Parts: sequence; C-alpha cells; structure tokens
Amino acid sequence: MQTRLVQNTNILDIASKHFFSQNGLTRAPKNLDEIILVFEKLRDGIARGDISALLIGKYIYENITAKEIRTLRVTAYDFEDFLTKFFIGTRMSESWRKKKSEKITGFADDYSSVILSSPK
Repeated sequence: MQTRLVQNTNILDIASKHFFSQNGLTRAPKNLDEIILVFEKLRDGIARGDISALLIGKYIYENITAKEIRTLRVTAYDFEDFLTKFFIGTRMSESWRKKKSEKITGFADDYSSVILSSPK
C-alpha cells in the first residue's frame, strides 16, 4: 500500500505541474479567488478529458473521496497533504496553528431559537 501511495504522489506531482502550466496558473495561489479558479479549471479539464486533470481527479478520488476509505481512513491531515502537494505548499506546524476563541456575533441571537426548537 505504501508503494502505491508513493507512486500516486509522484503521478500527482507530474500531473499537477503539467496541469498548472497548461492552464497558465500558479501553483502558489495568493488568495481564495485563485484557489477557486484552479478547481474550476480542474473540473473543466476533467469534463474535457484532459489527461493531467483526469489523473489529479483520480488521485483525489482514490485517496480522499472513495466511499471505501472516506468514512474510515481519511483525515484532515490527508486533505492537507493533498493540498500541499497540489499547490506546492507547506504543511502548517503545530506551533503555527492556533484555536480561535473569538465569539461570532449575531449567530446565537439569530439561530439559537431555531436550533433549540428543531427536533432531535
């Protein structure tokens, strides 16, 4: 299984390089709009049958979304791993991560009655 994952990772890297180059996209997006554009181009590439997009889609399916694994073995770490390889990113270290304890204003006022009244 480990060998297959390494092979899939190598295929993801090669397919991603080609996909980003072919579509004139940067593998280091600067904002959410650029990330959305990448996934829209990926969706369109899959629909057109573009080989690099299909290989990326296959990687996502086999390693993240396939029913056989998604309910038992896929974690946020796996998704983060895909994103760092696909976008040539860096995994956040534990010291970078901080839990936000900010109170979201307006939510409790607007939705608490709905939540409390919904049937369990």
